[in-house]
Amino acid sequence: MDRSRYFEHQEPRLNIIPMIDIMMFLLVFFVLMVLHMIPNTGVKLHLPSASTATKLPHKSVIVGVTDKGAVRYQDHTVTLDALKQALSALKDKATVSVIIASDGKATVKELTGVMNAVRELGISKIGLATRAGSPAGAGKTAPAAAPPTGSAAP
Repeated sequence: MDRSRYFEHQEPRLNIIPMIDIMMFLLVFFVLMVLHMIPNTGVKLHLPSASTATKLPHKSVIVGVTDKGAVRYQDHTVTLDALKQALSALKDKATVSVIIASDGKATVKELTGVMNAVRELGISKIGLATRAGSPAGAGKTAPAAAPPTGSAAP
């Protein structure tokens, strides 16, 4: 019986296929995690334009108002009372600002209802999300209004 073939030295092999599978898994995992970190109202809104839009530098909470008047907070449709409860849980209201991303077709009544609900909690830093650029009616005159509390462009 020839045992020389049995004890023959074999070169070690590196199987790279499982390593590629693990790297693809990690890539997909990190991409999905980053997508969940980006704040979003979850509703496609048509934001009005404002030429004086600025970015707010501190922690902000985004509240959406749809064209049908529904209030959205953290990917859920909520009532104004539920919104108050969710925002009252914020620890430091002095440094938190609320950005209201209202659809251009939402009524002023719905928008001011959300603003009043936020102000009742003691949060005074309220901004309106707009697109950067010139407003649609830039050349037209409009009646005077109260000064805005702030504006923000996401």
